[in-house]
Amino acid sequence: MNVPSHRVLFLVKRGEDYKLAQICASGLNCQIFFRKLREEYFHLRGFFRAWFSVWRYSHCDFYMCEKFDDHEFAPRKNDTFPDVTNSDYEYQPKPMDSIPPVCQHEFEKRFYACDQPRPLLHWYHKCKRLGLQSHDLLDFFPKKKTEFEEGGDKRESFWGIYAREVISLRCVLFYNLVCVLPMMTFFMVWVLPVGHRTDLQNPSVPFSIVTAMLSLFWSLFLSSLQFGKPH
Repeated sequence: MNVPSHRVLFLVKRGEDYKLAQICASGLNCQIFFRKLREEYFHLRGFFRAWFSVWRYSHCDFYMCEKFDDHEFAPRKNDTFPDVTNSDYEYQPKPMDSIPPVCQHEFEKRFYACDQPRPLLHWYHKCKRLGLQSHDLLDFFPKKKTEFEEGGDKRESFWGIYAREVISLRCVLFYNLVCVLPMMTFFMVWVLPVGHRTDLQNPSVPFSIVTAMLSLFWSLFLSSLQFGKPH
């Protein structure tokens, strides 16, 4: 007996564009589904954005989206589910009694959960597997019963989940350290051989300039993006 291939439509922002993945959810437990979600997220974002951007995955919102041209997509309306009469989508309960049905914290915990706990490598958090047997969470997701046609110029609405991101403080601090470290090294190399007899003003000038420029850059950048809020 063939199992219906229900799929969750997953939208990710990449630069100025939006990319779509269709994740098969039939017969999966939560752990496997979120592993696939994580793989698709990093694939759609691209190598450099996935590894070097200060923007990091936060959670997913339930969205009505739109295909407006050939492989061109856009999120349209947040916290929206297909009408109960729409037979092309499956979710429970109908109508959805709590929107969003999955909170931001749960999305984040399941996305970053460890499939293979490695305490030494993952020293910054406690490794814990989630959703090894559970399937009930996936009932909340709107799942399309047929494959969504991504090509062509036909305008069409669809429902799924949209990845949201926040600025990672850890990445911001790391990039600041990378920028400041050469100046700190220069300062130490200048000062240590001479000791207290050297003038501290000259070696501290490059360090002060870099620090001031970084402070100005991040203050303008973060204030314009409302630091801590997803996009």
